[in-house]
Amino acid sequence: MQTDLCKKLGIDFPIFAFTHCRDVVAAVTNAGGIGVLGAVGFRPEQLAIELDWIDEHVGDRPYGVDVIIPNKYQGQDEKDEEKLRTMISAAIPQGHRDFADELLDAHGVPRLNNEGKTTDRLSMTEATSAPLVDIALQHDNVKLIANALGTPPPEIIRQIQDSGRMVGALCGSPRHAKMHVDASLDFIIAQGGEGGGHTGEIGSMVLWPEVVDVAGDIPVIAAGGIGSGRQMYAALAMGTQGVWCGSLWLTVAEAATTPIEKELLLAANSNETIRSASVTGKPVRMLKNAWTEAWDAGNNPQSLDAPMQMMAVGNAMKRMRRFPEQSRELMFVPVGQIVGRLNHVMNARDVVMQLVEEYLETSDRMNGEHMSVIGIDGRYDEDIGRPQVIPAGIISADGHICEPPNCYVDFIEPKYREDAPRIVEQEDGTEAFVIPGMKKPIALGFIDGAGFGVRERFDRAKKIRFSDIRKAAYDGPARVPFMDQDGLAAEIIYASVGMGLCMHKDPLYKNACMQAYNQWLQSMCADAPTRIFGLAQTAVLSVDSAIADFRKAKEMNMVGMMMPGDPIHEDYDHPDYDALWECATDLDLPVCFHILTGRAGSLHVKPRGHAMNSFLGIIRAVQDIVGLMVLGGVFERHPNLKLVVAESDAGWIPHYMHRMDHAAKIHAEDGIIKGLSQLPSEYVKNNVWATFQDDRTAFESLHMIDYKHLLWASDFPHTDSTWPESLALIADQTAKLNDDQLQAILRDNTATLFNLPAGGVAYLTMNRPERRNALSPQMIVEMANAWRDFRGDDNMRVAILTGTGDKAFCAGADLGLLIPLFSRAREPDDEFDEALIKDRSLMQIALLRDFELYKPVVAAVNGFALAGGTEILQATDFRISAPTAEFGLTEVSRGIVPGGGSLVRLARQIPYCKAMEILLLGERMPAEEALRIGLINEIVAAENLQSRAAEVAGRIAENGPLAVAACKEAVIRTSGLALEQAFPIETEISARIMRTEATSKPKLKVALDDDHVATVELTNGDYNFFDMEMLMGLAEAFETLDDTAACRAILLCASGKAFCAGADFQGGKNGANPAGLGNLDKGSGLSGHLYEQAVRLFATKKPIVAAIHGAAIGGGLGLALVADLRVGCPQTRMAANFTQLGIHPGFGLSFTLPRIVGQQSAYDMFYTGRRVTGEEAFAIGLLDQFVDQAEVRPVAQLKAAQIAGAAPQAVMSVRETLRGNFAEAVRNATDRELSEQNWLLRTQDAAEGVRAVSERRAGKFTGN
Repeated sequence: MQTDLCKKLGIDFPIFAFTHCRDVVAAVTNAGGIGVLGAVGFRPEQLAIELDWIDEHVGDRPYGVDVIIPNKYQGQDEKDEEKLRTMISAAIPQGHRDFADELLDAHGVPRLNNEGKTTDRLSMTEATSAPLVDIALQHDNVKLIANALGTPPPEIIRQIQDSGRMVGALCGSPRHAKMHVDASLDFIIAQGGEGGGHTGEIGSMVLWPEVVDVAGDIPVIAAGGIGSGRQMYAALAMGTQGVWCGSLWLTVAEAATTPIEKELLLAANSNETIRSASVTGKPVRMLKNAWTEAWDAGNNPQSLDAPMQMMAVGNAMKRMRRFPEQSRELMFVPVGQIVGRLNHVMNARDVVMQLVEEYLETSDRMNGEHMSVIGIDGRYDEDIGRPQVIPAGIISADGHICEPPNCYVDFIEPKYREDAPRIVEQEDGTEAFVIPGMKKPIALGFIDGAGFGVRERFDRAKKIRFSDIRKAAYDGPARVPFMDQDGLAAEIIYASVGMGLCMHKDPLYKNACMQAYNQWLQSMCADAPTRIFGLAQTAVLSVDSAIADFRKAKEMNMVGMMMPGDPIHEDYDHPDYDALWECATDLDLPVCFHILTGRAGSLHVKPRGHAMNSFLGIIRAVQDIVGLMVLGGVFERHPNLKLVVAESDAGWIPHYMHRMDHAAKIHAEDGIIKGLSQLPSEYVKNNVWATFQDDRTAFESLHMIDYKHLLWASDFPHTDSTWPESLALIADQTAKLNDDQLQAILRDNTATLFNLPAGGVAYLTMNRPERRNALSPQMIVEMANAWRDFRGDDNMRVAILTGTGDKAFCAGADLGLLIPLFSRAREPDDEFDEALIKDRSLMQIALLRDFELYKPVVAAVNGFALAGGTEILQATDFRISAPTAEFGLTEVSRGIVPGGGSLVRLARQIPYCKAMEILLLGERMPAEEALRIGLINEIVAAENLQSRAAEVAGRIAENGPLAVAACKEAVIRTSGLALEQAFPIETEISARIMRTEATSKPKLKVALDDDHVATVELTNGDYNFFDMEMLMGLAEAFETLDDTAACRAILLCASGKAFCAGADFQGGKNGANPAGLGNLDKGSGLSGHLYEQAVRLFATKKPIVAAIHGAAIGGGLGLALVADLRVGCPQTRMAANFTQLGIHPGFGLSFTLPRIVGQQSAYDMFYTGRRVTGEEAFAIGLLDQFVDQAEVRPVAQLKAAQIAGAAPQAVMSVRETLRGNFAEAVRNATDRELSEQNWLLRTQDAAEGVRAVSERRAGKFTGN
């Protein structure tokens, strides 16, 4: 239903409501249509008051104004209103005035007291209408101005279009439409003879398609005889882009129509109207009465031309308005032939919704099928027609489109339309994109060049026209099969022509083009919303305008901002831009700099030497951006800002970081650049992400780059794209990557950075915005299937439930479809109706009633949640609302009950009295009240609703899935039970979870590569604190690897900041004790103690190389000494800090440490508890190799591979000889250590030591 004209105007429905009442304008506009105020009859000062009132009541929604300037009228060359009025007044025959007055005398209408003293009122002229246009253009929300009679004067057209508004006019024939086209109007209203007011003779069904054909690309709005959704459907089916209704609003509750006029309208039939010029001098369709019959009688005066007739009968019109009761048989009531449908009074909003609902019902009947209305994973897939999850697979972080011919022309501001970028035929017969103000056109062949061989591509470029461009380059649904062929689940979309526009020298023109592109891109992404995600563009006219662009991009569901390489004012490191970077951070929108969007690295700059040299230098521009932002302190001031450099490869980054650090160390005072608190490379690691496609060096440099900041991309459909061979290229270049690295670079990094709905979170979107997401049979069936799919998919841990649009979350059941179906008043129309009739339980499943679902559901309430909308809300677990949302169970007002769970759930979730208030009154409740009584969790700004829901869902998904589900299960199963009944259920569920291996996040990972090296990685957070569970898992892994013939050596390493920072002090059951310590006073020895697990580690048979990239403290040092060889770096820190805790060393360190570093160094480390640097550790033998931090794991991996390359039995034999009874010696040492720890743990010094460490301060020991 939403046409291109709707999108341009920013309205929900293509319903244009012409009315002389400001209340109706506001009501229709707020309901999603657009109200148009008829300004004829207003003085300029009166119109200003009316428009001010409308502005106050519609917020930022658009509306229109209608004026009347006929093509031809008496005295039209005179522009002075008073002179024209005097001239026309003098020309009116007195007989016409007398006839009108005598006609009223004959019907008993009293004369006015001041008759003969009033001044004739002039209207329907340029002199009277031009000031009204001036007033209208002073109001920003007035987005269109229409002329009711003929083509407006050229100067008026220019005035309106130059202001950025649309101008249009009514027509009653194709000839009039052609005049509008020749005048370059922005829209045409084709009014058939059935319409009310000024109208022609041709009927609507004949006129509409004729005008559409004449208008070409100019949108046509249908008018005349439209009073229902069925007529609206017919109009749009004929190619119009909206419906212009006037008569429909005359009897609404808000209308300023007098009571007698309303009475006459409600009583009239469709055959009781007539076209008559007896009031305005132009044919007007109006109610037939004694007035029209008298003027049409042959022996009476004939109507004068406009505007003379209106002035001639002006006094009579005043008398009828003054004495309406006496004027019943004469009253001027303009209305169309749909008057027969005006049978009762309704609110204007309800009329809008009735039109929409009937339109959709007609659409269903005509099409015989429905679109899919439930989208899973946040989006809606129109092609598949069933619930869709963003598929597993690769997410490309840099794809492009080839902007189609209408991209800029259709969406740009009217004053730039003639100069908009467009497809132009070249002298050689090819077509190219031409941008006025830029020297060279943009060749189409290189925008759409993916998959062609070099020779084929060059040959194609010599003859290419836009018709040769593959539709996948600019159409969402057509792109999907190309993505599937290449293994792509989703793509981030950058502009193509827009890259060149970034360098345009006219900032205002550039801004207009980019705003147009953003609107077009939004519609393209909406056509394949599970698969493509757009980046908006901004011209950065100023910091304030760029901030507005970012906020608008967020509202448009864009996932980031494509930036021009060179700003207009200052450079991006200037403090003036801090507000922009703060905005980008707050909105969580990455700022993206693509190659070829700035002066540096431009292909249009003549290179030195061979032309190919320019290609090699194109990454220079984004390198400059990185340097600018790092060295200029932008990331120091905005540590959470996300910067993406696109299509620049990534293999250069390690050397670039090294070079920056080298410059800082050599040339900056104290080795730190002024304004920065750390080395430049640290900012690159934290704030910069890079996309690349065919860059083997990037994959081979992972030991020097944080792989979580690398984003693979396909670059489709550009010539540098890897399509359709991406999977083969990836397989070849990533052979040495582990699963985590692959998953991160090919999917998760992009999904996380751009906040895409992927990674354990399913999005269920109710997608019937035209019906306020009301539950139809199709939606119910698909929603039930979606919940079943979600429950059965182990990869999905949390669901987000929301609705499409910003009007409604869900307005409840579509009773117009459901009641006739269930009562058999209508037969099933499709498979959804059949399914629902066959299985009524689908309704309950859709509402999560009588359906066991223990995975949590987050509700993002984007608008109305009424009736069934509030019912399903109660089945969710975390509820986030936009400020405009409303809640309520309105069923009782319709004589039914809310039987979807509310009669049971509601009083359990909120106070009883509030529950009964909601149930019994059936009234709506604003979001603030819902928050106050606990029906929802929080209210956030509408533009932040989805991102906040994603944040909450993501945090839940990070937790142990079985534990999360168990929490929900326990709460549901024990709800309403007595404590003695509930506690056993809680105990049963808790015990079940404690027996599983998935109680918490994985604390270590094990992988075996082709070089016979097993990698055992500690993954317990940044510091890898250990507890019993972690050490048991580690011991079991080592023992399993001992029994695995393919494993010949073990690499022990860790993720996070530290190798291992020791025992988990928060996990001990005795409060002050490290995890697992202090339980030996019962004579339990090592049984069940974590030191028994330590002994198991020392008993392993395979050689171990440890990569110590960070701190190894306390028990973490003991763990490091389990290894045979250790590789460290300057960031390595090692400490036996037990005496600073007030306890004895443990983990066998009293045996292992002196054995490695000697007695004297051990004394030093044990007695002082001080930290030893990486350099010192290497010097005293704690480390066997000392390298840069980025080299620690690769060097350790290489050492393990060298060991694995030797004869395995010989290696194990040598190890056994060298270590002897090592494990037994450790056991004896830990016996002594535990005995000493046992009594020391009960001292005041031990309690103080643990407290001091937890509080990050030095201990204050007393010797007690």
